[in-house]
Amino acid sequence: MALELAKTAENSIADFFARNDALSRLDRLHRHTLEAVETVLKAPRPQDFTHNVLDLAVQKVVEKLSWKLMTEAHATPSSVGVPALLDLCIAGVTSHFLVNSTPYKVLEDLMEGQTISTCEKVWELLESRKDQLTTPDFIAEKGRTTKASLCLLRMCNALLRRLSKTHNSVFCGKILVFLSFTFALSERSAVNLTGKANVTNVTVFEDEDAFDLAESTDATKASEAVSGLQIDNDPSADVGPIDYNLYRTF
Repeated sequence: MALELAKTAENSIADFFARNDALSRLDRLHRHTLEAVETVLKAPRPQDFTHNVLDLAVQKVVEKLSWKLMTEAHATPSSVGVPALLDLCIAGVTSHFLVNSTPYKVLEDLMEGQTISTCEKVWELLESRKDQLTTPDFIAEKGRTTKASLCLLRMCNALLRRLSKTHNSVFCGKILVFLSFTFALSERSAVNLTGKANVTNVTVFEDEDAFDLAESTDATKASEAVSGLQIDNDPSADVGPIDYNLYRTF
């Protein structure tokens, strides 16, 4: 029965998510599913069960949109209806028809199976709805964790692992800026709560004798004139030796 409800919800959402009255239709679908859960399935927590059914239905719709993006020529997120589905999910969360992580799951599922160029276009949809997706309905204040915040972190970390730091530096920067805007400095994912130190990061210093020998060698090389090369000496430049204590400190 639960699978039948999810399949019915999937077909309904796929049919009306791009319409102007999509939110009212989602309201009716939510009430119909909740009634079936209470009367037929008699689940102990009918509201949560209904949210899970609708969440599964939305994921199935996203799979179809993702497949269209991959297979149709010249397809874009806008042409297959991603903005309309995302807006419906945001409105559904604020109206308590859907679980608060649903919009982020839509974005996460889309980005997992798309190219980097398509992911950038999907990310633009997220940035354009930043004010809506970072309200207390999605991201709790004072560093508390929600399903939406965990989904956002998981999606961003997965994206950063895929991106090249040299070729996709702008996209990486956009992701990091969005995270810094969304989460407080006291958020648990940014705090070393257990106080664990990175013991594998060991800096090996030269001893003082080896340091002095290297300094004298560098000074000798710098003083040797190269044939045919003129060097402008700056009399005000600091050409004195580097202090060993300064080397150890910085």
